[in-house]
Amino acid sequence: MNIFWAVGEALSTMWRRRFVTALSVVTMTIALFLFGLFLHITLNLKSYADYAAKRLQMEIFLVDELSEDEREKTSSLLLDMDGIDTVVYISKEEAYRIFRQEFGEDITGDIAGNPLPASFRVRLSPGYRSGKKLEALIGKISELSIVDEVVFKQAVAERVDRAIKTFVLIDVITGVVMLLGMLIIIVNTIKLNIVERAESIYIMRFVGATASFIRLPFIIEGIFEGIFAGLFSSGLLCLAELALVRFFPRLFPIGYIAIFLVILGGITGAAASGFAVRKFLKR
Repeated sequence: MNIFWAVGEALSTMWRRRFVTALSVVTMTIALFLFGLFLHITLNLKSYADYAAKRLQMEIFLVDELSEDEREKTSSLLLDMDGIDTVVYISKEEAYRIFRQEFGEDITGDIAGNPLPASFRVRLSPGYRSGKKLEALIGKISELSIVDEVVFKQAVAERVDRAIKTFVLIDVITGVVMLLGMLIIIVNTIKLNIVERAESIYIMRFVGATASFIRLPFIIEGIFEGIFAGLFSSGLLCLAELALVRFFPRLFPIGYIAIFLVILGGITGAAASGFAVRKFLKR
């Protein structure tokens, strides 16, 4: 079969039935837009949660008399430990400067010298922010000779981890329900469009047209409708983001979601058309 003929036939049919085609595209656009908006909000909230979790750092305070060789060796030991992602050394001078920035010179003015210790600020892997793994890691770090004290806000980390797990569970359930709802809407929309042309399908079948000859233009038509709906829904999503970005800073790029919606629209349109036509070809 000539694919160019099938494309031309699909475009010709869409133009002849442009009102029905427009209704189908509008319905699919709304469904894809709502799913895309949910996906965009989800990914941004996940980015916020990950950002909050990454800000939880372990502070490892060191003894006063510390050589550079001991510091570098300890830094390497920490990086080799399971559960530690990054290690940043904070000298006594840097710690004092940070303290003055946060609390002001009025507090530090009466303090003689620099009483603040040097430290390592450690960022932990997600699986090591609570529970037995965290306790084991703290115990292992505390055994190092140059370590004076290990401080980590475990209670806060546990609350953040629980909140993230709860959010992911609720979000997955909601996402599955929305995806199924979107697929049902798109399939039924395309199916209703094809039902009106059932008679022409029966006639082509009666005069000897093959199933692939009949099916291909419908599938291509579904692809075009899905792609158009994906493009329009992406445009609406960009407009929605422009309104929301003033209140919520964007962390996840919307371009990836827009591309996904166009691809999803095309695939769903093709699958829905093929499924709907198949029903009539069996009769």
